[in-house]
Parts: sequence; structure tokens; C-alpha cells
Amino acid sequence: LPFTGSGDGTTAGGLDGFKSSCQLGISRARAYSIKPPGPGQLELSLGSDTSQIVSLRSSCADTESELGCGASVPSEGGDSSLVLQITGAKPAPLTILVNGNTLLDEGPFSLTTKFTPQVCGDGVQVGSEACDDGNKTNGDGCSANCATIEYDYWCTNAEPLPLGQTVV
Repeated sequence: LPFTGSGDGTTAGGLDGFKSSCQLGISRARAYSIKPPGPGQLELSLGSDTSQIVSLRSSCADTESELGCGASVPSEGGDSSLVLQITGAKPAPLTILVNGNTLLDEGPFSLTTKFTPQVCGDGVQVGSEACDDGNKTNGDGCSANCATIEYDYWCTNAEPLPLGQTVV
């Protein structure tokens, strides 16, 4: 799958034997491989008129390697999002599984992938960033490399609260 894009598929006639932790019953699956280009945030969005499951594994055949699982339930809005922070400098390929929640839910789905790369100083905290305040300056609450929250700054600049005052 591409890093940002979408595609349509169906779990009908898919692969047997793959099950996700948030799946209620037995159903067939579609398997996809994706390799993030580096640290950042991977978001998967699943839409379907039936109850479908999207899950992510670090090892295709190993159920214990599941990194996350989300359900698309039509009666609750229909779409499901799964967000994973990718922290490794050279991430390994991941497996995306799309299953029907049960055999009765097998059918068409739409899967969208979006990858946001980790860029220190862009104001978006993703991947292994501890903070990202939109710049690369030390001494303002977030280190210049976005790896450390500068607690001394926040403690020194904490807003005083007079006794007996209510905070709204």
C-alpha cells in the first residue's frame, strides 16, 4: 500500500486463519504489507457498510505481534481509525489485516493510509518526539531536537494560583 492514499477491497473470498484481537468471530481477511520510510505517524482509516476490523502486526504470521486493532461499526458511524507511532530510524515492514468481524460481515471496504513524517520543529508531535513546539530552540519548554521536555522551564514559568481562587 502507498503511504498516503486509499484503495477498495473485499474480505469476501479472502484468506482463512488470520484473526485480530478485537474481532468477535471467525472471518476471512485481506493482508497488505507496508514499509514506513522512517520515524513518524502511520494512520489507517477503514470504512465499510458492514462491521470490519483493521489491525496492524509487526510479523505477519505471529498473532502476538499485533500493534493495534480497530473496528468499523456501521451503527456507530461506520469508520475506524488506527494510529501508530513509528519510532525506529529504519522501520521494518508491517502487515495490515482487514477482516470481517464475523462471517456475516465479510464484504467490501475502503482503506486509507496516511503517513506523517517526524520533523522536529514543525509543531506536530509524532514518532519518537517527546515534544514539538514548532521551533528548534532550547530553553522554551522543548529541547532543540524535540527529544526532551524541559520541565525546569515549565516549573519556573508556572502560573501562580492565589489561595482561595477557583480555576476555570
